[in-house]
Amino acid sequence: MAAQKTNTKTKVKRKQVSPKATKVKKVTKRVTKKVAPSVSNFETIPQVKTKKISKKLSVIFLLVFLAVLVYTARGLIIVATVNGKPIYRWTVIDRLEKLGGQQVVDEIIQEELINQEAARLGVKANEDEVSKELEKARQASEAQGMPLETALEQANLTIEEYTKSIRIQYTVRAMLQDQIEVTDEEVNTTYNEYKDSESFADIPEEEAKKQILEGLKDQKLQEKVVQWMDDLKNKASIKTVVEY
Repeated sequence: MAAQKTNTKTKVKRKQVSPKATKVKKVTKRVTKKVAPSVSNFETIPQVKTKKISKKLSVIFLLVFLAVLVYTARGLIIVATVNGKPIYRWTVIDRLEKLGGQQVVDEIIQEELINQEAARLGVKANEDEVSKELEKARQASEAQGMPLETALEQANLTIEEYTKSIRIQYTVRAMLQDQIEVTDEEVNTTYNEYKDSESFADIPEEEAKKQILEGLKDQKLQEKVVQWMDDLKNKASIKTVVEY
């Protein structure tokens, strides 16, 4: 009986102590949650601030980049201002297209047809002849007291564009020159007709006939080019999207 009473008292004591301990633990947990942030919270705060700063820097960089882009590319949009009012580039382009748009399109189509036909035949311009022709033009321009680049600039051309046009001419010549024939009779007839003119007054007969031969070749070549280009256009598939 004594042993049983002792066990009963022990059980009672355990029941009395256990609720208090549980309350203390619960209160401690609540206080800890309210007062002390977790380690993960301490790690997250700096990352959030860093992301915000990065976004601000990205926006600032983008704005600066756009400002620089607009300033440097303003010539692509505005060609002039009149008392602060801009004249836009597309206004100029629209008028130019109306004035000579079709002519420019025809020239570009012609160049493309020539390039495609030359590629098909495997023909290229003789670069030595191109250089010689360019040098002739340079000497002729300088003889008139004006550098070739200045003369071309006044014609709204660059030296590269002029050289390209010469190259196209000699490409056509290379494709058609075998189809051009000038007889001695044609040369002699032309010489007898013009030998007393000022053009051949101080030129030996042999040199004069040589010049006449080249002149007749160029004349026949020009006539041949017109017919040849018409044939290329008729055979090609050309679709016009914009009419001027």
